Amino acid sequence: MRLGLLTSSYPTYPGDVPGHFVQGFTRTLERLGHSVDVLTADCGRQPSNVAEPQGSDREAPIPAVRVRYMWPRSWQTTFQGSGVLNNLRQDPRAWPGLVSFPAMLYASARARVSSWDAVVTHWALPGGLVGASLAHRIPHLCVLHSADVHMLGALPQGRAIARWLAARSDTMWFVAEALRDKFSRLLPSWERRALRSRSLVSPMGISPGGVVNRPVEDGTLRVLSIGRLVPIKGLDLAIEAVRDLDNVEIVLAGAGPEAARLRALAHHHRVKLSLPGIVRQGQKQELMRCSSVFILPSRIMRSGRSEGTPTALMEAME
Repeated sequence: MRLGLLTSSYPTYPGDVPGHFVQGFTRTLERLGHSVDVLTADCGRQPSNVAEPQGSDREAPIPAVRVRYMWPRSWQTTFQGSGVLNNLRQDPRAWPGLVSFPAMLYASARARVSSWDAVVTHWALPGGLVGASLAHRIPHLCVLHSADVHMLGALPQGRAIARWLAARSDTMWFVAEALRDKFSRLLPSWERRALRSRSLVSPMGISPGGVVNRPVEDGTLRVLSIGRLVPIKGLDLAIEAVRDLDNVEIVLAGAGPEAARLRALAHHHRVKLSLPGIVRQGQKQELMRCSSVFILPSRIMRSGRSEGTPTALMEAME
């Protein structure tokens, strides 16, 4: 089959982290014999300070159509990085992209839909909306993650959008059961049973890494977490949890707006903290080999937002 895949987050360069699981999903589809056209947000050029990837991380992202949605390009700050919700809090330039990107994505998808057998969308907003607009022409699989389900619940017209999405998606894929339950509460009771029959729950897949731990030679208890440094990850709780323990090092791999606060908190509690920044797949596996414990504190935000099923947790369990 020839598939169109619409997403707002997708790797821009070899080793790029945002949307890496969408790229893995795309590679799996291609291994199964499908041809995939990826349409995603244009996020500009590769940053100049990105380290050269090593080993398997050199593998280039599957080519994608980068949909430009703001002029000048420096205003394309809505997607990638720390995620849409955090970008909106940090940069006023991110707000216009909420309107312009769906319009430009729809125009790009509509020009190609005649060559597709089906469309797959990641995140209900905006990919799912665009896919639903094309659903009268081809089948639509809508993949929903935590941020978009939360946004639907917070928007004034979220219930109407959820009903429209459910009606115009042949299948809805939720990465966690709690997300399907939360989405179903946006629908009238008589539509919830239909959702159950046309939806599935499964985390995004991972590539087997074959990680085998080796002990830390100096006897240090090395506690590892991998993910964006944002409030929902609850990484401050990890620091608080080990504040009274001796010979412990916390390694928080990733980047985000919480870095400075986490560093200050660790200094205050005299906790040994390492912030290696964004790590690629090969570096990630090496960190797991050299760590004693993997943690994923996570938290439910005051707004009610929670996480789905982070791929880093699945990789640590593999």
